[in-house]
Amino acid sequence: MTVLLHDPVAVIFCQLSLTVIFGLGAWGKFRDLEEFTGIVRNYRLLPEFAIRPVAYMMPALEAAIALTLLAGTAQPYPAMGAIVLLAIFAVAMGINIVRGRRYIDCGCFRTKLKQRLSWWLVVRNGVLMTMAGVLVLTAWSPGMMVRPVALLDVYTGTMATIVVVLFYVVLGHVLSEAPKYTYLRR
Repeated sequence: MTVLLHDPVAVIFCQLSLTVIFGLGAWGKFRDLEEFTGIVRNYRLLPEFAIRPVAYMMPALEAAIALTLLAGTAQPYPAMGAIVLLAIFAVAMGINIVRGRRYIDCGCFRTKLKQRLSWWLVVRNGVLMTMAGVLVLTAWSPGMMVRPVALLDVYTGTMATIVVVLFYVVLGHVLSEAPKYTYLRR
């Protein structure tokens, strides 16, 4: 496990993947802030006066995290911000799933997908928090890299990110298009 935390490919992969996911999430919300405000309202966790400010603040925070992760500056703070934001999202989803409100839109990636809540999304946030945790741990011990970063590390980390992000987007589309009903028994 220690080798993974200090392998340049793993660090580049985590950094780029989180940058793309947070960047695309922010972009999707900024495109239609009114619709996203409705999604935040639909979670039924905030008082009415807080809904609009929170809905406008979330994509701004996601964009700030994406930009600072991409720039590689101020580590480990953007990664810690990602962990906090992802944990808040996971708790909000979990509360609504437990309440039986699975059919509301998660508002996670692109608001147009209308992806309903599921435990899979909570687990996904846990995986993303783990990736951000790799960045935090690496930032706290930068002198412990297994080897210096090489051009091949950058290429491999970038290609892995592209594959995972494409998988993430496709899976999001598949889950959003899944039937919203249960199959009838024959």
